[in-house]
Amino acid sequence: MSIPFRYLLRLTILLSCTGPTESVEPPDSDKIQGIVISTHGGGRDWGYDTIVSTLEDIRSIGANWVATHPYGTIQADGSIRFRNFNQNDPPSQLVRPIREAHSQGMRIWIKPHLAYWRSPFEWRGEITFESREEWDRFWTDYRDWILSVVSACRDADGIVIGTELDKTLHHEKEWRNHGSETNLCLELD
Repeated sequence: MSIPFRYLLRLTILLSCTGPTESVEPPDSDKIQGIVISTHGGGRDWGYDTIVSTLEDIRSIGANWVATHPYGTIQADGSIRFRNFNQNDPPSQLVRPIREAHSQGMRIWIKPHLAYWRSPFEWRGEITFESREEWDRFWTDYRDWILSVVSACRDADGIVIGTELDKTLHHEKEWRNHGSETNLCLELD
């Protein structure tokens, strides 16, 4: 088992800066007060029992929303690698944070991110391609990955796609298609 709070460095820093939890106002249900739960190891930690106490800590400092960010890995040729899984039995790291957040009266966003490590890109905002073939591969793989995550996380309160992909913005048609397909996937589930 991993060290219980090793993936909570950001939360630990935040907690140490907030002072005593007794002075925190209850969350305003009309205002999003959220924290992204980041982790090592492709998000496996989100599926462990420590997610319960982590969410309790987050709630105690006034948050009413949390977000997780499952990863797919981008390659120089536009391909995206991700772990396939049975849609009827998705990994705990995808579904457990949703269940646990809801059980504590919190809402949750899912923000799929592209891991750019070991690629030619220095950050997500630099992801771009030279050839039509690379772009087509990217859009096909991105679609498959996003729809897989959305289907598994259909009980989440929101899905954010395209985070930080600045150099893809000129592909409005593709983004509109992805948005429509994502909404349709959510409606069908």
